[in-house]
Amino acid sequence: MWHYGGYEGDGCEELLGTQKGKTALIFGNAITAHSDWAAVPDRDNSIIFGVNDVGVYLPKIHHWVSLHPDKLEHWIALRKIDAFLWNNFNSHTTRPVTGLTHVWKWLSPSFGLSGYAAMQIAYLMGFDKIILCGCPGDATKRFFDFNGRRECDGFDYQKEGNLEQLTKEMKRVPEFKAKVRSMSGFTKEFFGGIDNG
Repeated sequence: MWHYGGYEGDGCEELLGTQKGKTALIFGNAITAHSDWAAVPDRDNSIIFGVNDVGVYLPKIHHWVSLHPDKLEHWIALRKIDAFLWNNFNSHTTRPVTGLTHVWKWLSPSFGLSGYAAMQIAYLMGFDKIILCGCPGDATKRFFDFNGRRECDGFDYQKEGNLEQLTKEMKRVPEFKAKVRSMSGFTKEFFGGIDNG
């Protein structure tokens, strides 16, 4: 078991603190993802994290994170079909599945949303800046939804314990919160935008 940055876990110890001085862009599934991305300065020099389904479509990714390892294995296979989209990247999850690169076992405390898990992994890897694109943490519809999250599947980010957990964790580990900015939605209000330092 390792202890680092206010967290503990098993596995991936070789990644802890290795990305100091770098910026991570966490690319989530919200419909705002591409407009958020376009508004980030110097994005070409950042390390790209894809979260869940969107990783199938990103032109380039360095890290792909999901709390749904079986689905991640499937999404990776879809991306591999298109040689134009295939590039070497690392996959991250919290439960072992054959073929995935990194398993953050027993990560504690751990977040219940894949976007927040990607943010946490970037923090543990030591990134100085973590910018959320398409991770609004609210009912903004996903790029593949007709309606917003509440309308399409009844899921409410603010009522599933996620808001309480996020608030508690960022209060408990203020150095984590200080590294995160967001381009849209509730998370922009909570963490601040890129103009906030």
